Amino acid sequence: MPMRIPRAVRLYKEALPEVFPGLSVGNDLSNRTSSISASTSWTIWPETSTGKMRRCSAADALLWAPSQQRQRLTVLANHTVTRILFDHGTTARGVIFTDATSTDRHRNTYTVRARKGVILAAGTLGTAPILERSGIGSREILAAAQVQLLVDLPGVGANLNDQPGSAASALVSERYQNDTSLIDGRRIFGPEISLVNIDQIWQTGASSMAAALAEPSSLESRAQALVSSGAAVNIEGAKMILNTTIELILKNRLPIAEVVAESYATSLNTPFWPLMPLSRGHIHIASSDPFQTAIITPRFLTDSFDQQVGVATARRLRNLFSNKAFEDIVENAYQYPPLGPNATDAEYLGWLQETVLGASHWIGATAMLPRALGGVVDARLRVYGTKNLRVVDAGILPLPLTSHPMSTLYAVAQRAAQLILED
Repeated sequence: MPMRIPRAVRLYKEALPEVFPGLSVGNDLSNRTSSISASTSWTIWPETSTGKMRRCSAADALLWAPSQQRQRLTVLANHTVTRILFDHGTTARGVIFTDATSTDRHRNTYTVRARKGVILAAGTLGTAPILERSGIGSREILAAAQVQLLVDLPGVGANLNDQPGSAASALVSERYQNDTSLIDGRRIFGPEISLVNIDQIWQTGASSMAAALAEPSSLESRAQALVSSGAAVNIEGAKMILNTTIELILKNRLPIAEVVAESYATSLNTPFWPLMPLSRGHIHIASSDPFQTAIITPRFLTDSFDQQVGVATARRLRNLFSNKAFEDIVENAYQYPPLGPNATDAEYLGWLQETVLGASHWIGATAMLPRALGGVVDARLRVYGTKNLRVVDAGILPLPLTSHPMSTLYAVAQRAAQLILED
């Protein structure tokens, strides 16, 4: 399908560098080294017969494609893994699973045995609970869930991370509503994405913000807060993760916020979120029942730096649609958030905390780190303390990315395939 770029893209390209001074404009979001404002497309297929949207994924190329059909591969949808099957102590030999569509409390379970190894790729929010139900995790968490301990690995479920955000919007003038030359009526095109760094958000105040972030006592208190909340295993591991992230923010000047500039039939919307949050949370099971949802504690915006990034970005976006680029097409430049022009930082923060949503870029709950620092897998993706068991999903990433994780996870999967073949 030919890509149609709505006129709103040009308007965003004019206005965003004025809202975030120093922001450069490019044509391709994938061709960047750091901060930029550029066009991109969604990885979504429009189904013209139904009007529905279907997200494109690796499954389109590697599972459903006629050229990829093979007798040695079986994919079971609507089934849930109960736990990993171990022989001789900690050697993974298969998985036990059940029909997720059954409502029978005594539903049948099935066992599949592995000759070479077991690979967990259930995603950040799925893999950690499977490990815990299998007896791999924190001694205290498993005891509370009444699961017998197999491997004491307290990093399982810790270091949970996502990018927390909200959105600002403006009401399009009635005469331009549903104007498909202006807006993207099909919703298959994300007109403009801006990745902004600390200088572009704070300008003259960036140096003082950087100095406060780099303060050693600040690092110590942040690390202690993560350990106390259960988001990190120990001070050493928390400090390593935080310090690495802070160095990327300050020394490399990597983007710390993302703005997605969208156009719809009656409104212009700008979802945004901190890209490299210092806040961390955790995910843990409460019982051995695979159909009892794990408890997710995201702890969004619990770090003061994340709060400051969110508030400062929201303030700038509050003025985006009053820019002269939009003066002819916007009826209400301050439609959302519902804050007056003299709103305080505290009011902005309150609004953020009430409306915050994750970007669904969950990472970190089975992090690739040294075991002593709270790691769950080693550099070859093998789960510490076990044999024949690997994790291949976003949970292994210990640090947030300055992008959406999909392309990175394709690379993780490719690297995993190489490691598995080598071993």
